[in-house]
Amino acid sequence: MQSIPRTLLPCAVVAILALVAASCGDDGASDLASVSTSASSSDSSSASAPASAAPSETTTTAAPSTTTEAPTTTEAPEPIDLDVGVPFGVVQIAALGGISTEPAIAASAVVDEVIISNPDELRTGFATGELDVAVVPANLAAVFANVDIDVRIVGIIDAQLLQVLGPAGSTWADLEGATIHLAFQGDVADVMFRRLAEANGVDVSTIAFQYGTALPDLVGAASNGTATHLVLPQHFAAAAVASAGQNDNDLVPIIDLQDAWRDVTDGDRLPQIALIATATVVEEYPSVVETIEAIVKANVAAAASGQSTAQLTESTGLPQPLVEGVVASLALEYRTAAEAAGDLDRFFADLFETSPQTLAGALPDQRLYTR
Repeated sequence: MQSIPRTLLPCAVVAILALVAASCGDDGASDLASVSTSASSSDSSSASAPASAAPSETTTTAAPSTTTEAPTTTEAPEPIDLDVGVPFGVVQIAALGGISTEPAIAASAVVDEVIISNPDELRTGFATGELDVAVVPANLAAVFANVDIDVRIVGIIDAQLLQVLGPAGSTWADLEGATIHLAFQGDVADVMFRRLAEANGVDVSTIAFQYGTALPDLVGAASNGTATHLVLPQHFAAAAVASAGQNDNDLVPIIDLQDAWRDVTDGDRLPQIALIATATVVEEYPSVVETIEAIVKANVAAAASGQSTAQLTESTGLPQPLVEGVVASLALEYRTAAEAAGDLDRFFADLFETSPQTLAGALPDQRLYTR
């Protein structure tokens, strides 16, 4: 099996991880020290050159000379080994879950599907060269690019993802003086909520921000009434609403941050989730990338139409009614990086102006999402 070259120098890994963690909020500060400077990159393997049969010798007779060559045969390229990261979440699993069993990719790649349980695993995986493809927050792709982890955004999975939850009938104005619960300080949900609240006339200095340690903890806080206003991504937002309702707590989605983004910026859609691949995969194995992109596009369309609800229920272990409700609310769609380039320009520029640390301190080079 052909391995994809891992080109990151081992001695740079810890320094890069520290920069990445510092750029993405407190959720990036967990145990990055466990990555050893003695980690080694895999040896590069090059594809076998097409084998050609040697030409037969030229035979001269009394007749005019002729030259006959044996037919040329070319071996099929050896499948590459591909490590694909799939974070836990309905959108991410809908896009990439089960790719290792897709017949369409079997001829060109042997896929190892890596279940991702937290953002640090994505950062470590790409920094050490242990991941080749994944779905990640779009700003994390920019962070990678800014700390010399050479990746490319292949496409964007659009979704009505980030929800502000509160008592029924609440508006932006009702959030002044409230306590807002979020998972991580300094991440995109935090930064975008503050930016869009200010744009809608909210005095953010009057808001008390409370940060949790894990998304499931915030679902529990919503359930027992400890948290009455939250900013959560789907499917956790739907779980929080359902749990609160079971305990007669008034909690519903009151603001969709993608809609708020569109209203404030005149953009098309907020590009929150990116399908990325290493530059090596994109540049040296374009047909593999095209196959992955076709699979993701088909998967997203199947989820959006409700065709894969049963499969998503099994894959996530979530209750089917919850999955059905989440999928119906997401308005899922796949766009290529070229189609989403304008929104990515706008998104990165906005983040850089508002909170440059979410991009590791600089706007990414546009080659991140143009090819």
